[in-house]
Amino acid sequence: MNIERVKTIIEAYGGDPLRWPQDERDEVLAMLGQSDALESLLEDARRLDAVLDEITPPDAPTHALRTRILRAAEQTSGHTFIEGFVDWLLDGTPRDRVLRPAMASLLPLLLGFALGVATPENSVDEVLAQNVLADEVAQLAFIDTEQSDFDQ
Repeated sequence: MNIERVKTIIEAYGGDPLRWPQDERDEVLAMLGQSDALESLLEDARRLDAVLDEITPPDAPTHALRTRILRAAEQTSGHTFIEGFVDWLLDGTPRDRVLRPAMASLLPLLLGFALGVATPENSVDEVLAQNVLADEVAQLAFIDTEQSDFDQ
């Protein structure tokens, strides 16, 4: 038995020797008489034990609370994101069942607006180049391929 083990036992089990491991109890008590630091640590542990003993535990949860917690756990486990989103859209008060889908339908509009704002503006040269390319593609699309100079 060493001082570190005695400190560990007092810190883990408190100041009451009856709570200490039975097979080490006698050795710990013997070590206490040899060190003032250990005696001080034991006294601190006893004061902490007294404070903790005065604390009353909270009342047990009601049956309704336990049921609500278990139901919520069952509902959230195994859900994919889509299922959770659909549940969110359709749950709630009648007002929520109207407003949530309306808000969700605005998401693509907001995304498009954000992308439009974030996209850098085209310069005049880029616009002209795009127009010329579009004109060339249009001309190629309307060429009469049935009659050509090669067929004659």
